[in-house]
Amino acid sequence: YGTITLPFTPDAESLENYAFYALAESGEGYVRFEEVAQPKANTPYLYALREGGENTAITGGYATVSLDVEQVSVDGWESVGSFTSHTIDTGNGNYYAFSSERGEINRVTRNLTVLPYRAYFKNTAASKNKSEPVQRILNMLNEPSLLHMPASRLYSTAGLSAPTFIKNFKEQTGYTLVEYKNKKRMEFAANMLRNTDKKVIDIAYELRFESLSHFLRSFKKEYGITPTEYRKTTNRIP
Repeated sequence: YGTITLPFTPDAESLENYAFYALAESGEGYVRFEEVAQPKANTPYLYALREGGENTAITGGYATVSLDVEQVSVDGWESVGSFTSHTIDTGNGNYYAFSSERGEINRVTRNLTVLPYRAYFKNTAASKNKSEPVQRILNMLNEPSLLHMPASRLYSTAGLSAPTFIKNFKEQTGYTLVEYKNKKRMEFAANMLRNTDKKVIDIAYELRFESLSHFLRSFKKEYGITPTEYRKTTNRIP
């Protein structure tokens, strides 16, 4: 294995001999790469000699070198490549280089001299407040109409992989995402019963319960009484 950033698209012969991989996903303690069928120019890749392939130079068609190499961000990681030699102050970020011996990316602990065409990786999530992505989602879920947003959309909005989001969300709230959304729906329902004259069936419909009976069961399980009884026993705001 090695890392590479090319100023051209690899030709058919190179694709027969080598496999190219792009950063695809990361989480707590892992980084995953996926093979790319058609590598692009000016983009960092991990590459490996295919089984039975010939260990030859990687070649391709002519292309203009772009000094602004594409930096692909994936779940808090960035692929970083260069066509010029320069030194990175690794004290300003978490930079990693791929180790072909260990088959893993290892943190660079001293200033790194970037070699031309060599790709590296930067952990941009390490310096971020871990609670920020989850807090962004919690703020969104304060809006009743957003409670029904698919989980995949919330993961994407948070900028986290599904496993990382699930783990961080449970750590910070004490609930799973489903449990928290159900809890918020009950809070919204109780608030509507206290502060509006909306019919119970309309509240159930607005909060998208499967049916009125589902809403009644869920509400009684949460508060110990029916929505009608709750409305009668609470101090309503005129």
